[in-house]
Amino acid sequence: DSFPDVIQKAVAVHDPSVVAQFCIDLAQLCNTYYHMHTVIGHAHEGSRLALVAAAGQTLKNGLHVLGIGAPEMM
Repeated sequence: DSFPDVIQKAVAVHDPSVVAQFCIDLAQLCNTYYHMHTVIGHAHEGSRLALVAAAGQTLKNGLHVLGIGAPEMM
């Protein structure tokens, strides 16, 4: 499901844990991707950085919806 779909589902069922689970799943996928693929220094570095940045922004948005602040750096 896309992030907007997850938000709509959470609203429809009145359950913020739907968003929380999406964030957990996305964070785990990002972690796996980052450990399996070279991002910095790869021929497609720009695309890979954009993918990681988009995932990070989506996580930040999800945490915001849940009322949780996101760190700027990890």
